[in-house]
Amino acid sequence: MPQFTSYQAGTSAYTADYPHITQIMRSAYRGLGVELTPRFPRLGAEYAETALDERLQLGNDLRAVCVVLIDGMGLAQLEECRAHTPFLRSVWANMIEGRTVLPSTTAVALTSLTTGEYPCDTNMTGWSVKSGDKTGNLISFAEIETPAMQFQPVEPLFSLGGGAKVISASRFANSGLTDAAFRNTEFIGADSFDARIAQGRRHLQRGEGLCYLYWSELDHVGHEYGWKSVKWTDELEQVDAQLRTLVAACPSDAAVILTADHGMIDVHKRLDLASEKALSQGVALIAGEGRAVHLHAQPGKQAEVLDRWADFLGDCAIIVREQELAFGGRKPKYFEADALVFSLGNQVIVDSRVQPARQVNLRGVHGSVTRAETAIPILRIA
Repeated sequence: MPQFTSYQAGTSAYTADYPHITQIMRSAYRGLGVELTPRFPRLGAEYAETALDERLQLGNDLRAVCVVLIDGMGLAQLEECRAHTPFLRSVWANMIEGRTVLPSTTAVALTSLTTGEYPCDTNMTGWSVKSGDKTGNLISFAEIETPAMQFQPVEPLFSLGGGAKVISASRFANSGLTDAAFRNTEFIGADSFDARIAQGRRHLQRGEGLCYLYWSELDHVGHEYGWKSVKWTDELEQVDAQLRTLVAACPSDAAVILTADHGMIDVHKRLDLASEKALSQGVALIAGEGRAVHLHAQPGKQAEVLDRWADFLGDCAIIVREQELAFGGRKPKYFEADALVFSLGNQVIVDSRVQPARQVNLRGVHGSVTRAETAIPILRIA
């Protein structure tokens, strides 16, 4: 079975070879003349933030910066779909390959983006986590026993940097993830892409400091149809056109930084605990997501369950028993699993006995350590 440490040297999320999602907001604030530094110890060597600043060429006297995050627009997917992105092709020479966190999923990544800290400090460890005797998800915080702002205690950089605007869907205004990752901001609800771009243009032209603009539809299409589908590339073309419109309104004393939270793979194989006795025997529950499973064994059966999963999965997965390695150096406070199981190739691990059919049957997924899931674009487009 592959070892997690072999993935730390460039394939996975924590490496000095690539800038990290935790560094992007600090660079944006430095472009506005606000100096911010990490607040917690780091896992080994990191990419130099001064090098990221130099590559983004932000300086320190901008009046406005807009950080645009397109959910699910991984760098590996962009590389294969460049024919569909004429605007991004025109600025591709400035492309920076970055890395997201582990697990490579939205709730974890967005919180690390906005706090500038690793999951070991934010306590955000997956799409879902064990909460009592069941699971709750870290998007809505439904079924999570601890309130979002207590569960995720790290203050986002916005309050340290002098504030920010968040331009996103109205339905997210009072979500648990917004409380965890976007508190102490001015939330601007705008439901269409056109409306969000209009708000971003207004912010840049008025020179109003930092704003964050979020679009999730590309990820939703990828989950339902796969990122290699025509529907996904159609949506990517719309993203490209909207980015061109945003940039056209950017004055010389402002900047636009484009990034993503993760990439994606299309599923070819599902391992279901409902039909795989080798996976279900001795297991209390699984949480996380299909590519990054939180494995909870029944009391007293941890060793036999982990050994059985290792034998069954072989080279198709990485089982991380020292979970602090995956989360950035320390074990998160609310993480109770006996192991993290990162799938390789194009497989997912699900449990149709308790998980809803839509979750079990997702076509496009993410969460694991592969470059397809962890490589993200970091690109100044204006």
